[in-house]
Amino acid sequence: VQTIALLAWLFEKYNDTGPHLIIAPLSTLSNWESEFQKWFPQFKVVKYVGNKPERKDLEHRYISRSSTINAILTSYQLVVLDKSVLSRLDYSYIVIDEAHKLKNHEGKLSQTLMHHYTAKNRLLLTGTPLQNNPRELWSLLNFILPNIFNDHNKFDDWFTAPFAKAGEGAQLTKEEQWVVINQLHAVLRPFIFR
Repeated sequence: VQTIALLAWLFEKYNDTGPHLIIAPLSTLSNWESEFQKWFPQFKVVKYVGNKPERKDLEHRYISRSSTINAILTSYQLVVLDKSVLSRLDYSYIVIDEAHKLKNHEGKLSQTLMHHYTAKNRLLLTGTPLQNNPRELWSLLNFILPNIFNDHNKFDDWFTAPFAKAGEGAQLTKEEQWVVINQLHAVLRPFIFR
C-alpha cells in the first residue's frame, strides 16, 4: 500500500498519466493490478503476461496501436524476453519492484533495461539495497542515475579508502567506521523514501 501511495502522490503531483512500466515478480502482478484499479481506476492498465500467442494479442491490441496505455505490468523475464515489443514505448516511469534483482550490473536484466528501455524517471523498490558489498549498491544507483554513478571503481574507492588505509587484517577505529557510514548515508539520503 505504501508503494502505490507513493506512486499516486507522484503521478498526481506531476499530472503524469504515463505510460509507466512496472516490473515485478510474476506472483505479485495481480496485486499490482488490483492496487492500480483501487488507486487509479481511470488508468488503462495492461498486465503483459501469458504464453507467446497471448502476449502477441496484447501487443496488437495495446502496444502496436496508438491506444492510450497508462501502465504496463510485467515480469523480469518478459521485460528481457520481449524487449523488442515492450521497449517501443517511451516511459514516464520505469518502476522495478524487488529491485535488488539489479544488483549485478552485468546481468541480463540490468543490461537489457539500460540499453533497450527509455524512461524519464526510474524508481526502484527494495527492502535490501545493500546486501553484500558496495558494488551491489552502485549497480542500483547506476541504474537510477547512470550519468552520475558511471564508474564503479571510483564509487568503490570512495567507500573503501579508509579500509585500504587500515591494511589487511587491521581494524578501523570507531571514528573511521563512523566516517564511512556517514558517507554512505549522505550518498543514499536523496534516493531513499521510507
